[in-house]
Amino acid sequence: MWRTTTHVLAGVCLAVGAASIARAEILWIDVRSPEEHTADRIEGDPNLPHDEVAARIETLTTDRNAEIALYCSGGVRSFVAARRLTAMGYQRVRNAGTIEEVREERGLSDATLKNYLPS
Repeated sequence: MWRTTTHVLAGVCLAVGAASIARAEILWIDVRSPEEHTADRIEGDPNLPHDEVAARIETLTTDRNAEIALYCSGGVRSFVAARRLTAMGYQRVRNAGTIEEVREERGLSDATLKNYLPS
C-alpha cells in the first residue's frame, strides 16, 4: 500500500511542479557493490552495499520514519536490503528496483547522466 501511495504522491508533486522537492525528501541508496557504483552512479546517492546496509544505515539516518528508497542493478539486492531495514524498524523503506528505473522515476535524462558518469 505504501508504494502505491508514494506513486500517487509523486504524481501530484509532478503535476504541481514540485518533483525536486519530493525527491529531496527521499533518501536514495545504491546497494550495489562499490565497483558498480564507481562505474555507473547517480551523483549524490550514497553507496551502501546490500550486505552492509544493516550495519551502516545509521551513518545516513537514525530516523525510523525516514523515506528510504533502495536500488541496485536487478532489484534483488535492493529487495533483500529493504527487508533487512524493515526488520530493524525502519517504517518507510521501499525497493525502488533498478538504477535505470530510478533514473526514469527521478526524471534524469541522458544529458543529465553524462554529468554524473566519469569521463
